[in-house]
Amino acid sequence: MSGRPQIDRDAPVARVNGEEVPRWLVIQEVRTLLTRWLNAGHEQPTPEDWKSMQADALENAIEHVLLLQQARVLMPRVPDRDARRRLQRLAEATGGMEEHARAYGRAPDSPWLLSHASNQLRLERLFAHLTAAVPEPDAAAVEAQFQSRPHLAPERAEVSAIIVEVPPEADKQMAYTTLLNARSRLAAGASFEEFAARLNTHPDLRRNRGDLGVLDNDGTPVAEAVFALQPGGVSDVIEVAGAYYLFRMRSLTPARPMTYEECAPAIREALWDQAKNEEIGRKVDEWRAAAEIEKLPEPPPPPPWCRGGGTPAPLHPPPVHPRSPLPQPLVPSPVNDFCPVPILHMPWNKKYQRFEMPINNKYRTPILQG
Repeated sequence: MSGRPQIDRDAPVARVNGEEVPRWLVIQEVRTLLTRWLNAGHEQPTPEDWKSMQADALENAIEHVLLLQQARVLMPRVPDRDARRRLQRLAEATGGMEEHARAYGRAPDSPWLLSHASNQLRLERLFAHLTAAVPEPDAAAVEAQFQSRPHLAPERAEVSAIIVEVPPEADKQMAYTTLLNARSRLAAGASFEEFAARLNTHPDLRRNRGDLGVLDNDGTPVAEAVFALQPGGVSDVIEVAGAYYLFRMRSLTPARPMTYEECAPAIREALWDQAKNEEIGRKVDEWRAAAEIEKLPEPPPPPPWCRGGGTPAPLHPPPVHPRSPLPQPLVPSPVNDFCPVPILHMPWNKKYQRFEMPINNKYRTPILQG
């Protein structure tokens, strides 16, 4: 049994025209906002950032329910076969049906998952209906956007990796020591590919002998470790989101200016998406002005040990760095101060003396626990 507080994901946080806005929808919106934050290259959010995200996530969840209400009125019902195909794609994109269901606190065979996939399709069809008359940007608008700022192709590297994912019940110290020993052997001339084929816990990386493909220098912890290397170099063992990584840079392509021809399709699509979003926003403002919206009182704050103060519960000790046998000091975490309820647990980064958000580096999304 976990020492973390259990969260009622279906508890209502607001009502829109009498329909409840469930907490899981706010959590989903937080995940979306955090993903955008990370992909924009920002540092770890401050407490003020978290408060702003909380408010934005609640407003987005309210508008999500409002849009779904309009979709039920304006759009036809989604056939079950289409909903099942969408659910399968969602599951594949998030690592399988069990992982997809876990993200929403559901059983893998829950009918709720199919209903959720159906709602997503219905919303997409509503968006297409609302934006059908939005014109595509012309060449002059695309050219002006291209000229407004430099456009650089990022620094890129061909990378091989050994990634050892550690289940919660497994010995993390043993996994760390295994990769540390492998690194010593590699420094003595052993083959990285042979170790990758043997030690990787991910079957694709074992089959590919560690070939991770091309990695952009996007400022993530993984990129920081890789781009600190020279071609042919091997990184230190690093820990990210409960897994241990060892990287080898095979080649490096420097950043370079991009041509108009390279940028134009993406710029055109971005401008078009912006115009479509503005049109949807205008409709949402109209519907929201006519809607009855009730925000429910916040639940009581989490107990002190979840907020970073007081004595930690026996089953929820302070995070321990794998290289140290001693617990790290209990430091207040802005994530665990996040209200209305704590939805994240973040490990302590000893190097930078701070809590850091666990990230799924394959999908570039925050790992929300709770």
